[in-house]
Amino acid sequence: MKFFWDSNLFIYLWEEGPQSLLAKDFAQWIAHSNHQVITSTLTLGEILVHPFRLGNETRITAYEKAFSKLELIPFNASAAREFAILRATHPTLRPPDAIQIACASLSQADYFVTNDTRLGSIPFPKGLRLLTLDTWTTLRSTKD
Repeated sequence: MKFFWDSNLFIYLWEEGPQSLLAKDFAQWIAHSNHQVITSTLTLGEILVHPFRLGNETRITAYEKAFSKLELIPFNASAAREFAILRATHPTLRPPDAIQIACASLSQADYFVTNDTRLGSIPFPKGLRLLTLDTWTTLRSTKD
C-alpha cells in the first residue's frame, strides 16, 4: 500500500510531542509491512521552514537526506488541474491542503494520512481514502 503523509506527520515523527510515539509506530509498521510512504515537494518545503528560520544547517541537511529516500510527488501541471477541481468544488479547502490531496491522488496513493480534522468533511478523489494518525492502528490488524 502507498501512504501519502501530510506534512504534520513528519513533524510528529521528528519533533518530540504528544503524537510522536504514534507517528514512530506507524512508520515502523509501514517499513516492516513493505508498504510505502510518499509525500509531495510541498511537504519538504514546509518541513524546512523552521530549520531555515533557526539557521540550523544540521537539521536542514538531515531532513533533506531523509526526504531523498522518499518518493516526492511534484506539484506539476496535472496536479495543478486536480488542485483547481478540488478548490472549485470545495471552496473552503485551503490551498496547501488541496495541493497535498491533488498530489496524493495523482500518485495513486491508497491513503492520505493526516491529523487535520478539517479534511474529514471533504470527499476525497476516487481511490484515495483519508486516514488519521489516531486511527491507523485499524489497519494493523486487517492488512499485515
